[in-house]
Parts: sequence; C-alpha cells; structure tokens
Amino acid sequence: MPSTRISRRRLLATGGSCLSAAVAGCSGTGGSTTESGTARDTGRPFESTHEYDELFVRSADDEPFIHPDDAAAQREEEQDRPPRHTRSFFVIDEDGADSLRIDLEENAEAAAEIREFVADTDFGTESIVVDQRPIGDCYHRRVLSVRAMDDDFHRQYCRTLKDPMTPCEADTDVMEAVVFRIRRPYEDAPSSHSSSESASCRGPIIVGTNGSESDSNGTDAADSNATEPRDQNGTDGEGGDRE
Repeated sequence: MPSTRISRRRLLATGGSCLSAAVAGCSGTGGSTTESGTARDTGRPFESTHEYDELFVRSADDEPFIHPDDAAAQREEEQDRPPRHTRSFFVIDEDGADSLRIDLEENAEAAAEIREFVADTDFGTESIVVDQRPIGDCYHRRVLSVRAMDDDFHRQYCRTLKDPMTPCEADTDVMEAVVFRIRRPYEDAPSSHSSSESASCRGPIIVGTNGSESDSNGTDAADSNATEPRDQNGTDGEGGDRE
C-alpha cells in the first residue's frame, strides 16, 4: 500500500461540521469520485445507522475488478457466473486490507486511490465494504443510505442520467465499485448483505446532517440497474437484491 497519503480526518476537518463532496474525479470509463455523508431526497428520509465515506470507481468493462485476495480473483475467473452479477465483501482488518487485489491496469491512478482510501481506515473504529455492481455508462449512481447492523448490511441507491454534456456510450454497461468506509468496526463480517436501487433520484437530494451534493432528475421508479438481472437469491426493497 502507498506509504504516503493525505489524512482523511485532516480533509474532513477543513469541511466544517458537515461533510460534503471531497473529490470530483474523471467521468466516464475509469473515473472515480469520493463523497461523504448521508443523502436524503424530498420524497422521504433515508436514514443511515452510521456515518460513512464513499469512493466511486468505474472500470472499462462490466467485470468485477476488486477482489478480497488473489485466491478470490482466481475463483472469479473459474466460475461460470454472469459478469453483471453484483459482488460485495467486507474488509475488517489490516490483513484484509493488505490482501486486496485490484485489477485496473487501464487506470493505475484509480487503483492507487482505492488503496489510499482503504489504507486511511482505522479498523479499530471503522470497516470497509466493497460493493461492485454494473451501471449504464450514461448513468450516475448515488448512495441514499447505509444500514450497518450487527449481522446485516443494507445500502440504498438511486440512479440519475449524467449531464447531457458529459461524454458517455449509450447501451454500454460498465462495472462500478462503491467502496464504503463505515464508522463502526466488525469482528466478523455480517452474514447478510442486501441492497435496493431506485431507477431515478426523485427530486433534489437535500444536504443532511452529514452533507451531500444536490441534484434533480425526474420521478422515482421501482427498478434495478437497467438491464441488470435480479440477484438469484431474491429481491429486497425497490429493485433490490440480497447477496
């Protein structure tokens, strides 16, 4: 892992009492953004159990590119599973952080950003969750809430179309990793992971207690990731899945 990095707490201290967008990275293939906080929309509140930071990184195709370790990456290559299947896993200690495998040969800068994000985690009080799911290249995903319970981890998302002036490829799916840093430690990863995603973000997302950027895009719809098949283990919530 890189030995030199900017302290996350120093960055957060410059933002005042509310956290806001920390980094706005490249859009399109291989881009990444970092945000902090809990988002709410105007239709209903989305409560999170814990504060969190989030890092978004996209790859050039629809294959998962972050793996718990080399053995998991090898199993991924050998499994006959659709590449669009959602993947998520926990990193709860330094050993797990050291074992991470990141396959982003086309974007070494993004790979380094992921490692820095993970390296800046205090595993005595925090945990990392890596959530990989496909998304249309012309869409932007937002986190609405995170519920980190003792034996269940649930996240809620919504999607918006990118700005019309942002370059993208229609009818093209890419893999997006959302790396969460949750303000709670885990001795063992929760046995249940679930998620839900709305096909659009309803109304402006208002800055809440932890901050978020604002956006307005159409009406809400109960749907999952565009052409993404639902998880074989069932659904949960709006267009949700359980892993």
